[in-house]
Amino acid sequence: LELVVLTQDPKDKSRAGAFGDPWGVAKLLNLEDGPDNLDMQNKELSNGRLAMMSIFVTFLLEKVTGLDAVDQLKDAVKGLPGFS
Repeated sequence: LELVVLTQDPKDKSRAGAFGDPWGVAKLLNLEDGPDNLDMQNKELSNGRLAMMSIFVTFLLEKVTGLDAVDQLKDAVKGLPGFS
């Protein structure tokens, strides 16, 4: 998939990772080449960064506490009403 569909045009030096819209989703959502497209790209980058930090903190806490992510969640909600 990465070698055929999501290949970047070597002539397009405008931005890294500019793979275009291989499945036409931007046309369906009217996000082609406008301020909304840039806004969606910034939101996607922000969410990706948040996800990476969350995974990092989960791994860090697993090393510190010795509990995996599920056990950490169980300990966090243990005292809340409705959870035992």
